[in-house]
Amino acid sequence: HFADAGVACLHRQHVGSDRRVWTGGNPLELLLRLRDAAQEAEAIARVQDLRFGLDRLLEGAFGPRVDPSRIVAAGHSFGANTAMLAAGARLERLGRAVDFRDERVRAAILLSHDIDAPDAFETGEHGGPGARRMAEMEQSQGVPGTFFITSDYVTGYWRPGLVKELMAANVGAIGGHSVQHLFWSDFAAGSCEASKANYSPAQPTACGEIAVNRALVAPLLTDKYPFRSWRTPYLSQNPAQFKLLAQLGFQEDSSVSGADLRTSLPIWLPQYPYHHDWLMHQPMVELPVTVEDGLGWVNADGSYGRLELNPNTWQTFQRRWHETLLEQSRNGSWTTVLVHPSKGVSSGPENVERKIDAVRWLIDEAKRLNLHFGTAPEAGDFWRARAHATLSTQWLGDRYAVQLGVSEATAPVLSLRFGDNIASVTAVTAAGVAVQAEAKGQVVVLRNPPANSQIQITAVVAK
Repeated sequence: HFADAGVACLHRQHVGSDRRVWTGGNPLELLLRLRDAAQEAEAIARVQDLRFGLDRLLEGAFGPRVDPSRIVAAGHSFGANTAMLAAGARLERLGRAVDFRDERVRAAILLSHDIDAPDAFETGEHGGPGARRMAEMEQSQGVPGTFFITSDYVTGYWRPGLVKELMAANVGAIGGHSVQHLFWSDFAAGSCEASKANYSPAQPTACGEIAVNRALVAPLLTDKYPFRSWRTPYLSQNPAQFKLLAQLGFQEDSSVSGADLRTSLPIWLPQYPYHHDWLMHQPMVELPVTVEDGLGWVNADGSYGRLELNPNTWQTFQRRWHETLLEQSRNGSWTTVLVHPSKGVSSGPENVERKIDAVRWLIDEAKRLNLHFGTAPEAGDFWRARAHATLSTQWLGDRYAVQLGVSEATAPVLSLRFGDNIASVTAVTAAGVAVQAEAKGQVVVLRNPPANSQIQITAVVAK
């Protein structure tokens, strides 16, 4: 079926956990063979089998007929586990993060959730707190989410215990989302020295909403969760917000629709050529929202209207989400998703579960497309390092000599794409320190490049 549709298929034989476990020996030793096949070492070996098979395919006679930017991994049972690890599912072993992702997967997805309604914080007829249930579902799927927290002590649904529950569920990141969740485009900038003790919620200011939210949420977080990412309520923009966010130490913002920025890629604001009046070239990364659980508008009388994801509208949202993921995957782009773990506008309490199911479906689709799952801080670190890197190249007849400058901003993985297939690669710093480098078709992957370093790369072209 796939071949008839023009899809090249690679089926890997995993010696040690294939059908010979069942048929390859004494029936009385079947339980021993099953035990060996289920070992962690075998799970890792299967991912390496997949990587080896892709290497051989892309380097062989059929390589030119395969688009290396559109590779999808799929599997069932143990094969599904292999596909998830290759797509970027991360494990922790002996206190150390282990990542088997294949970097030929170019597109990425960032799941995010705005925690800004009582049913996201509290138990009620909808069940347990929506935010905690969303976090637990994502944990069960092995993917990280970024949770933007409102600390509305004025209305009264702010519950600090929820933040600890989210950390216990091992969410990917936690960011800020204001105190009162108001449209704030007309707010005065206000004082960034505001605290709960001296802030007047009846006279809200932009910096008051940021500073007080930070003062309430940040002290609850462990070192694993730096409070550095922000999203404004309703994706509304205040003329001073980026200047104020940078002043208070925020490094990522996700308050703007991709339609408003003409791109779905993250943006290093100092290099972005539009909207100087409010982006102000601040040293931050913007993560544009491209998929959402509602379609909102402002009516002529100033009231807010919204079409909510619910059982009646799900097919509309499902189609839009599916089309967006396909296009983003084809383009090698990033998809920032915003889903509220709360019932939303004009919907019953059962809609909390409907939204959790919708995100579960989205995760399955993203895995099927082999997308990488990331968080707001991870995206910020990568894009900041990318923006600050410098590059010079020289062609030497059969190889490239490349000098890559890495600034203080670095990331766990950086990659270079060449116009030729690369057979081998070496990388050392100017001080002679080796950098882990891998050649994968036209891509060279550098792992853990040192900050403030010049890396000399030799990439030999395949004959």
